[in-house]
Amino acid sequence: IHEELAQSNDGYTMEHVFDLFDHLVAAITKLRNHFDRIFIPTAYGNHGRTTKYRHKGAAQTNFDWLLYTMLEKHFTHTDKKIQFMIPTDYDSYYKLAGWYYVLTHGDRLGVRGGDGQIGLVGPVTRGTKKLMAQYQQLSLPVDYVLMGHWHTYTPMRRFIVNGSGKGY
Repeated sequence: IHEELAQSNDGYTMEHVFDLFDHLVAAITKLRNHFDRIFIPTAYGNHGRTTKYRHKGAAQTNFDWLLYTMLEKHFTHTDKKIQFMIPTDYDSYYKLAGWYYVLTHGDRLGVRGGDGQIGLVGPVTRGTKKLMAQYQQLSLPVDYVLMGHWHTYTPMRRFIVNGSGKGY
């Protein structure tokens, strides 16, 4: 995201993508040893983009999307019981166990950060309502929205923010 950080990190983005690929292959293989079927919905976000924010080609110019595509190619040639959902638009929309989900990175909710009193709850609640209304206009029900952009585990009634790390 920031030019100077891309040059001063402990490696380059592509090196980290290949390292993460190896770790995810090991993790998915371990899961496969315990479950008959695995479904892996994905969403790409702002940290993996290779260009300034844009809509056209946003997926195909994002390292997240590249990583998911590499994983899908690796596994689907050897194991038909592992299914990936890799959208070229922003969200994965799916039904699982009778519930409708939208998996989104969270950076395109159309809201800005929180404040010292309620943190991310206010903006993410507003953004989630906005996103659910967009799906409702398309006659697509949504029970839960899942995201990770905000980096703080926050389980709420209609959304869950994953507590993903920011790095070291």
